[in-house]
Amino acid sequence: MEELPPTLQVSTRSEETHLYFLRGDGIESKDIPGVAELRTGDRYVVGPGSYASNGSGDEWGKYTVEEPREIAKHTLDDLPPELRPKKETKEKKSVTSTVGG
Repeated sequence: MEELPPTLQVSTRSEETHLYFLRGDGIESKDIPGVAELRTGDRYVVGPGSYASNGSGDEWGKYTVEEPREIAKHTLDDLPPELRPKKETKEKKSVTSTVGG
């Protein structure tokens, strides 16, 4: 994936890194399993200072700030191609009518 603009970085309880951005126009949620999760709209994110479990509740960890930066605004141009919305193509429909009888 391409380089992203510098922004707030947070380490998760599972030692992964989350990058936080302010959403720009036209950006929608999208997941690429094992690579990235882009969360917008009604999808939640866990912020730094939060404690979370692994789902079964037997292992807890804290989300901690890794890179204390201002949260950058994301635009469609900043997104790697894999996370950009697919462009919809409009197909022209031909309508045939007959008159008479």
